[in-house]
Amino acid sequence: MAEDRATFGRDTLDLHPALLEEAASYGLDPAEIARAAVERAVKTERMKRFSEENREAIESWNDLVDREGLWSDGLRAF
Repeated sequence: MAEDRATFGRDTLDLHPALLEEAASYGLDPAEIARAAVERAVKTERMKRFSEENREAIESWNDLVDREGLWSDGLRAF
């Protein structure tokens, strides 16, 4: 993504200290888990919005393929 990044660190996460200690005892990195969760949430939202914004075009394409088929239909070996 961008060169400038926000960091998640032990001091910036708003978690109960006991929970942080338990995560550490399991070898878990709460900052890495938080970073991955934010990335996943953004990707999911981006895909949802893309689908909503392009719903009409996607449906139109699917209708065309249903009607006409794909150019490679006769070439597939499966």
